[in-house]
Amino acid sequence: MQNGSKLLKKRKFNNNTLGAVNFRRGIFRGDSLSPMLFLICLLPLTTLLKKSGLDFTIHNVTISHLLCVDDLKLVKDILALTKIVKTFSNDICMQIGLDKCATVTINRGQVVRGDSIKLPPDEVIDPLPLEESYKHLGILEHGSINNIDVKKKAKMEFKKRLHQLLKSKPKADVGRLNVLRRKGGRGLKSIEDLVFKEQCALSEYLKHSTTPALKLVSKEKFVEKGMRENQTDHEDHFMKWKAKALHGKWAKLLKIVDEDSSKWLRTAHLKPPTEAFIIAVQDQALHTNWLGHYVLKTGETTDKCRRCKKFAETVMHIVSGCPMLAQGVYHERHTQVASALHWDFCGQYQLPRGQHWWEHKPEPVTKNVLWDFTMRLDRLVEARKPDILLIQKVSGSNPQKITIIDIACPWDETLAEKEEEKISKYQPLRMELERAWGGKVKVPIVVGTLGALPKTLKGYL
Repeated sequence: MQNGSKLLKKRKFNNNTLGAVNFRRGIFRGDSLSPMLFLICLLPLTTLLKKSGLDFTIHNVTISHLLCVDDLKLVKDILALTKIVKTFSNDICMQIGLDKCATVTINRGQVVRGDSIKLPPDEVIDPLPLEESYKHLGILEHGSINNIDVKKKAKMEFKKRLHQLLKSKPKADVGRLNVLRRKGGRGLKSIEDLVFKEQCALSEYLKHSTTPALKLVSKEKFVEKGMRENQTDHEDHFMKWKAKALHGKWAKLLKIVDEDSSKWLRTAHLKPPTEAFIIAVQDQALHTNWLGHYVLKTGETTDKCRRCKKFAETVMHIVSGCPMLAQGVYHERHTQVASALHWDFCGQYQLPRGQHWWEHKPEPVTKNVLWDFTMRLDRLVEARKPDILLIQKVSGSNPQKITIIDIACPWDETLAEKEEEKISKYQPLRMELERAWGGKVKVPIVVGTLGALPKTLKGYL
């Protein structure tokens, strides 16, 4: 190893010495190349142990040691084999973690008390206490594999991690996992449904079988009475989701809004955690003060909002009703929706725009699109500064098609009320523009805070 180290120190190219590298540290932890380098360094050790002759044969297999990366188990003549490992470790300047080493003595299949091993100069490896087990490759052993303890520990670790995962994630409706994506679900297959289909298929096969033995089997009822037969699986899951008092509100809402309200589940290609979080918000499953105080009973002393401290902290309040967020987060969300529409209009009319909508910075006045522009009119009109004013010439100079676009992102269950409010607000401006410029004028763009779209949205666009 020392000769190999000297060779590695010299760097050559085309028989020309480029320089020398001085090794001051060992193999770095966390480096992707480190495991391979570590194994290369330990290959001579396993060769030395095999050639020592200190082994025994069991079931026609000769064995002296078990080595997996940095886990080494020595068998038979422990003292002699340990001295070989100690000598090799000193030669390559490798340290042995003696605090993780122990001896186990087995006599006729029984674990008995053994003696300590003394290594020069004054190091000692103590025997493992009879009541304890040791871990090799992550498995508890003590003369044999402790299957009961291994299963118990694995079960406890699994429950611990699962509990931590469930605590960190909002709990949306589980049944929504198996609803079709076009209907607002996540489109996953249900194992119970697949098993039920196999039962139905097997029952149908046995029912029409002509084999005498299978005819006897067909008399057994594989499909329990009362189970769904005519209804499809996804419809059944949707009905269960819709029947939920809290989670089912979104399912009921999807029946009265535009079908594209769930299109993002098929086209957005979001990361699974992001998609799961949005669905949890739609199901109102976030751990708010209101939910913890009245539903989960987790010990919240108040149901009030942590920001404004005035209203109940529900999902509806957080996404659309908190006065402390109105001039910050809500205004930014409103601007982003308007900017995305402005970016799309600039593309339709071949106007300058950013590469992506989130990078787009609208100009106040362009050829066909006015952004956040205050209209100057002959008559007094209070609402005369819409978010976007789109001017489209049909043929010649007149008549024109004018679209007043004012963005609103209300709570999804109040889409219709907000739409009527916007129409009423901009009715004087619409009438004035029709009188002064001619043409037809359309008014609002309303999008729910959680993604619900009114059925009239396509007509405005």
